[in-house]
Order: sequence, then structure tokens, then C-alpha cells
Amino acid sequence: MSSVLSQLMVGLPGTEAPSYLPDLALRGLRSVCIYGENVGSEEQLRNYVSNLRRVLGPEAIIAIDEEGGEVTRVDYRTGSKFAGNGFLGRLGNLDLTARDGKLIAQRLKSLGINLNLAPVADVNLEPANPVIGIRSFGDDQELVAQHVAAFVTAHEGEGVCSTLKHFPGHGNTRIDSHHGLPKVQGGLAELVRTQVEPFKRGIAAGASAVMLGHLDLGLSAPSSMSPEVVDYLREDLGFEGVVVTDAMDMGALGPRDQLPSNVIRALLAGVDLICLGPRTESSEIEEILELASELGLNEFESHRLSLRRMEVFQAADSTEASEYMDPIYPIGRLGNYQERPTSVLRYNSQANFAVGEVPWYSSVKAEVVHDISVLESRLGEGSELTAVLFRTAVSAQSVAAELGNATRARLLAIVPEPPSEDLPCRYLVTYGSAIPQSEILLKFLSEGHHSNDD
Repeated sequence: MSSVLSQLMVGLPGTEAPSYLPDLALRGLRSVCIYGENVGSEEQLRNYVSNLRRVLGPEAIIAIDEEGGEVTRVDYRTGSKFAGNGFLGRLGNLDLTARDGKLIAQRLKSLGINLNLAPVADVNLEPANPVIGIRSFGDDQELVAQHVAAFVTAHEGEGVCSTLKHFPGHGNTRIDSHHGLPKVQGGLAELVRTQVEPFKRGIAAGASAVMLGHLDLGLSAPSSMSPEVVDYLREDLGFEGVVVTDAMDMGALGPRDQLPSNVIRALLAGVDLICLGPRTESSEIEEILELASELGLNEFESHRLSLRRMEVFQAADSTEASEYMDPIYPIGRLGNYQERPTSVLRYNSQANFAVGEVPWYSSVKAEVVHDISVLESRLGEGSELTAVLFRTAVSAQSVAAELGNATRARLLAIVPEPPSEDLPCRYLVTYGSAIPQSEILLKFLSEGHHSNDD
């Protein structure tokens, strides 16, 4: 049995456990991360997780990214029932944040999932951040820390492990680590000053795991493979739980063929659990195990410590799942335009890679427009105000910049997050595009005054 294999969290293809999984389980595999492609329906997911546990054992770690809001896997095909961090931070009600942490945990537990790769603890200081944005509770470190602690306390109280991410802070970057390695000016010292407090507060609240982000801090290796970052987390912050990486297949760490060697670097740095990303190739697993064997990784003291932490982490929670209920959110005001839109369009653009192709503003029925020329033609057909739903504020900025003044005058851009600079047209910010925001937006479009802003 390979002890290194017990530190790997694999991603699997499709909605059924693959035929090669039992062999990996016999050799020591104990962890699977669920992605959107693994989910067909809630009942299918429950059966899928049950089958995974039957193969991997009752102590298996079954993980998922269920942040609420833009990032959901359970509701990947329908849109999340939870409004998400950006919306909750805007409301500023810690009781609502705690309630959502509790309800998300109850739902995951009912599905047999015991590790949630949430909450996002990053402080979103960069308005043009392409990957965090409204996944964060906000741009104020103290506010984010309070909401993180509230979420973690409630979530862990239901017997489902939470994960603080993306340590030591991904909130002041302009590069999406799915595509490249973000460089943080000022390095670790700058993040200690501006980003670390929510992680401290989350650790104090009882978070079971901390996820390392992929960041260039000017150290000997990216933060997810850095002994200095792991030492800071262990020694300075006193974290005794499980340290897990962000997905190791992300573009920040180079070409895919570097994944096996990067995994070994992370293990040598003292990481306990390696998230390999979706659709892990069996050949990659074998290469990782071969490299570990060549290095004699099993003989390292840091490896033995990681295994002991994993054994504690894998202890099964025997309490029954509480009854789950859907959340309800207060409705405030977003705007009260005397001239309301007479039609609604949806501009199709690329999604945040972390979000995926989950539906957005799914309660609002709208014709989909795929390019700017068609949109400009539609906006020019009359004199009425037209609402256009944008997946991101960046896409709204790009489109609005190419439209003529007369056309822009007929555009009401609906964006899920605040733009990094004012749009050259009328716009509304909904702080998310999940089901709660969709329903609020639908009321606004039909009645002209309902929304989420005070």
C-alpha cells in the first residue's frame, strides 16, 4: 500500500466511479474531489458519493467546492440556491452568513460529503481581480475576517470540514492562477499585512483545512510548493490541521507534464493533501508514485507527520445529518428607474474558470447574443431602454467601450460584480448571479424597484 497515494485527492471523469478506482483504493487512495461534470442531479450525486465510499472506505475524504453564489458543484446545472460571499458581505449580517455556513454543511452532509473547499478568505483589494471578486466577502480585512469566522464556526458545527482559501491571500492580484502565476508585489510580508487576518480568524474558529494558493511571493517556489509558506502557517499562525493545495493542474504551475514533479515539491514542502484537479490521469498518478519512491519520500519525517494529520482528519463523523432547508434572503432596493427596460438580452462571454458553465441569472429568461455587432443592432432597433445581462463586469466594460454614444444611451448593463471603473452607460450591480440574485433581478425588471441594495 502506498502512503503517498493516501495524500492525493483525485478528480474523476463522468457521473459514475471509473473501473480503475478499486485498484487505486486497494493501494491506498482515500480522497476524491467532486467537480461539476460528476453531478447530474442531487439524487445521482448522493448515490455517486455512496459508491465512492463503498470503494474507498467509510473514512474516505470526499471533497467539493461549494462556496455558494458563483461557485457551486451541487447545483452546477441549475445555479446555486445560496447567494454567495459577495452578497453576504454587502448585507453585513453575520447571522445570515452563519446560517448559510450551517445550511451548506447540512446539505453536504446529507449527500455524504465531508470536506468543503470553502470559504474563500481572500480580501478582494484589487477591483480588476479576474478570479476572486465577489467570491470574497469584500475589500475590508476586518469585515472579511468576521464573516469567515461566522461561516466556519457554523459549518464545522454540523460535522463537515471547512477549508480556508487561498492562503496566504489571492485578493490583490490581476492574474487568474488558472492561466498564469500571479506575482504579489511585496511578497509574503505584504500579504501578512493585508490578507492574513481572515485566515487567522478562521483558524481560531476551528477550520479543519487551509488551502494554499498558487502565488509568486518571491520565495524559493510558488506558495503552494513553498516550505516558507507552510512554516509560516504552522509556526506563526499555529495551524495544526490539514494543509491542502489548490488544483495542481492549473496554469500557474506550468505545463501539465510538470504536474507529477510539482506534486513531489509540494509534499516535500510539508503539504498534507494534494488536490490534483479534474480528470486525473492514472499515468500521472503512477509517475507521482514512482518519483516518490525514487526519493524515499516515505522515510521523511514531514511525510510521517502529514500521514498522522490525515488519519485524524479521516476520522468518520457519526452524527446524523440535520434536515436541510433552502435559504431565504431579505430584499432591499437596487434602483428605481422611471424608464424601465422594455426588453432583456443576455450577452454570452467566457466564464471565470473557477465558476465554470454554471447557469447565471437563470430565473431571467432572455435571448442570448453572442457578439457585439448583433448586440449593437438589437440596441439600435428602437428608442427604449434594453437591459443586457453580462456574466462579468469585464465583459460589460469591453462591450460598452465599443458601442456608440447613442447606442450606449439605450443600454442598462446588469453586472454581477462592481466594475473596476465606471461603465460608460447605466448599470446595476447585483453582487452575484445565483438563484437568489436572479429572483431579485426578475422582480426589478418587472416592477422596477426590488433588489439587494439598501
